[in-house]
Amino acid sequence: MLSGLGIDGTATDDEVYRFIVGNIGASADDVARAIDRSPKKVLRSIRRLRDLGLISPSRLAPEDGVDSADDPAARWRATAPDAALGPVLRRARRRLHHAEAALYDLVDLYQREHVAESPSDYLELIEGRDAQAHRLRQLQRGARVTIDAFQTGRNAVIDIATAIRAPNLVNPVEAAPADPGESPDGLPPVAFRVVADGDFLTEPEALRALDNRVAMGHEVRIADAPLIKLAIADGNVGMLQVSATTAVVLHRPLVVLGIELFESVWRHARPYEPGTTPLEPADRRLLQLMLAGLTDTAMARQLDISPRTVQRRLRALMDEARVTTRSQLGWHALRSNWV
Repeated sequence: MLSGLGIDGTATDDEVYRFIVGNIGASADDVARAIDRSPKKVLRSIRRLRDLGLISPSRLAPEDGVDSADDPAARWRATAPDAALGPVLRRARRRLHHAEAALYDLVDLYQREHVAESPSDYLELIEGRDAQAHRLRQLQRGARVTIDAFQTGRNAVIDIATAIRAPNLVNPVEAAPADPGESPDGLPPVAFRVVADGDFLTEPEALRALDNRVAMGHEVRIADAPLIKLAIADGNVGMLQVSATTAVVLHRPLVVLGIELFESVWRHARPYEPGTTPLEPADRRLLQLMLAGLTDTAMARQLDISPRTVQRRLRALMDEARVTTRSQLGWHALRSNWV
């Protein structure tokens, strides 16, 4: 814990500090018994923690001129952690931000000055499902600001269920994001924009995966036309799957082509979760699936209802819209902000 903040310490220091924080007036003997360490080792940790200002003696002054840090019976109390460690954490965070800025200054300088000597400087060929999954994870971990992705069809790299259980794995098809509030290192979260197509919506758990994304703050839209599997990080590097076992990684300037494709599809796709709609969520989902071109059977499977119920609910929506065909219902739904 302490070493993670840039404080030079040992694992024993962490254990001693944590015990004293939770036990006011603990002595070195108390700590040694609790954490199963020798009193001598505990006293060394107490001395370091005292010198760092993290703990102080419970008594105002040691008796008989004995240093409290040499007395196993001396009692200790922790300085409020937010007061003692808050400034340390802020300094560590600033150092990290400065280091990150310096790194990307170097990256920008390299990209401006570097002259490609081979096609591999612009494009990487990734073969094999494991290699694709590994490269996708690298793409996410390297993203600082944005990830834009298409979700389409069945994914043979990371299945939907696995992606839902492991939201830190991003995938242009199914994966879910990390915590949208703040990343573990205190940096701003990465913003996700995702477009799914009808092929994706036929997959088991597809709606749940999209709902998870929306709940985590992702922007999600639905495209009527089939998509390719694409993910782009920060507008600098993209990954395009060309078959179940082969993908290409695009660097600048080739990644610009992927960016333009994504932006074009994004502009014409419809929001998966509009801000306001007069429909019940179940009816909105049904219309989303119908507009994506799913059959009654496929819609029923996604919603866990029978095909007959699908037909009955669509008929009720057609009556409410005062139309006689599903095409007319789709037009009315788009015009009336039902989806």
